Amino acid sequence: MHPMWRSVRQMHPTPHWVHHLELSARPGAAHPAVRGTLLNRKTLVTMPLVQVAVGAYLTANAAPGTSATELGLLAVDLVALAGLGVLRSTTTTLSERDGTTFRKGSAITIGLWVLTIAVRVSMVALGVAAH
Repeated sequence: MHPMWRSVRQMHPTPHWVHHLELSARPGAAHPAVRGTLLNRKTLVTMPLVQVAVGAYLTANAAPGTSATELGLLAVDLVALAGLGVLRSTTTTLSERDGTTFRKGSAITIGLWVLTIAVRVSMVALGVAAH
């Protein structure tokens, strides 16, 4: 192994996502949506604003060359995602823990996340086919 990579591995022996996969793969381990997470300003405000800004920027850059069919698919995608987001929110409970809000989902929440991913993949496939 090259010495540079050895020093990087010493600083970061295992990437964070590997620990997450190991935890998720353990029998009886629960996904964070089911285990629950503490909410803070970053998860409630900052990250959604950053995601909306990036999405708006990318959409604005792609808009000049889009067809009516593609814009229609975008509208259907946005409505479907908003609806699935509302459905997911009904499957979570909010409570107070450690002076902040604690959000906990259920197995239905996970199922709705999987459905959301399937809808996104389907919309991309339709968009590619329409193009």
